[in-house]
Amino acid sequence: MTTNASAALADALGPQHSDSLFAPDGTVLLEQSPQLAQVRVVVPLTQDEETRLRAYLERIVGRAVEMDVRTDRSILGGVWVRMDDLVIDGTVRARLSALHERLCASCVIPQGAGPGRHRESQ
Repeated sequence: MTTNASAALADALGPQHSDSLFAPDGTVLLEQSPQLAQVRVVVPLTQDEETRLRAYLERIVGRAVEMDVRTDRSILGGVWVRMDDLVIDGTVRARLSALHERLCASCVIPQGAGPGRHRESQ
């Protein structure tokens, strides 16, 4: 973090927190408690996959990560991670939704057309 950004952060948090956030040379101190990561996958991770995912997340947050891994078939595949405000959505469901949005962005649907409009004739 730059000195200006560090100063802005210290000002925003107030004097009661600034001493615990910064070393005497102005560098940001990392929290020592592990970061909780909520992880959702379709099938349980192997030990190797869990180790690699934890290492990746630890590089992102700069400290140890404790993972709460749960299975969720609704994501269809891939992985979903939430750490506080940070959400990493690498699920098949999210990718399909993004593809749908891109394809439909250029579509023009005539007024009155759409799901359920022609069911009267059945």
